[in-house]
Amino acid sequence: MNTAGITSSNLQRMGHVPGSSPVLNGFTAKRAVQAWEGLAEGDRAQFQRLLRSEKSQVARAFLWKALAAGRTLPDVAAFAPKLKGMYDQELIATLTLRDAGPSASGARFAVAQQFEMACATGVAEVLRGEADPIYALDVRMANQDVHEFADPLKNAKLRSEEKDFLERFGGVATPRGIKGGKGIGPYGLWNLMSPYTGETYTESDLPDVNSPKDRSDAWSAVCAQVEQGIVTPISTTVPDTSRGHGNLVVDIRGEGKDQDLLIYDPLRGSTDWAPRAALEAGTYDFTGTGINRLWDYAKAQPVVAPPSGGPQATPA
Repeated sequence: MNTAGITSSNLQRMGHVPGSSPVLNGFTAKRAVQAWEGLAEGDRAQFQRLLRSEKSQVARAFLWKALAAGRTLPDVAAFAPKLKGMYDQELIATLTLRDAGPSASGARFAVAQQFEMACATGVAEVLRGEADPIYALDVRMANQDVHEFADPLKNAKLRSEEKDFLERFGGVATPRGIKGGKGIGPYGLWNLMSPYTGETYTESDLPDVNSPKDRSDAWSAVCAQVEQGIVTPISTTVPDTSRGHGNLVVDIRGEGKDQDLLIYDPLRGSTDWAPRAALEAGTYDFTGTGINRLWDYAKAQPVVAPPSGGPQATPA
């Protein structure tokens, strides 16, 4: 692949599979260009060789995405051979921790939160997985079925990571459906993902979750971020705010009020398109349990471009 004159617009067109979200959206593509420009000449030559070794444009796009996540050249070099033999839709489905597209059987493949009161951990994992395909692949390879939560033997490493996340921020991990669990304020955890996502997150509360104007204004702000390619964590609630949850907005399609937002739910381990009109009206149920109001959203601020050498990974 000729890497002369690489631009974010060129990268966004790379490896797009119809019916799936782009591998490199506008924000990620800009991060990839910044990372490329920060490489030493010898590292650029090595990265070019890795690109040339991949026949699939989708696989090449994921190498760029790994670079955008701040991964080291040794990380990317170890990642590249694992992509060989995968067809394009398999790459799309495997190198994320959400549902990447419709399944013919209706099966779900997104990460489900492993513990009670642990929605923030599922959001954090998928948030990082959206930015860092190496992490996403590591999680899927190290666990038998990330969508399963009832059998503790199937996802020992995923459960260990979620338990660590909870306890690090003062939570308590109990099995799903068992009382005694304690959730966490999510922003400290979500900001642990910043070296990979390129964003820091601050809480932006709705003045009144039952105000149509406040909901409309907040969803407009969320849509503006997602249109830039910024995957956006949100907190959701019931109308009286007695129960809360965490979700993740990962993509957007359409125009104006006719837009749909792609929303990940860690409780069900699902990713579905939601009409913006229903979100603003407060009629979309995020979990199937009556949670239908936006409570707050993560206002994103860019961090410094990924440094040469990048952050070190902590695979699940």
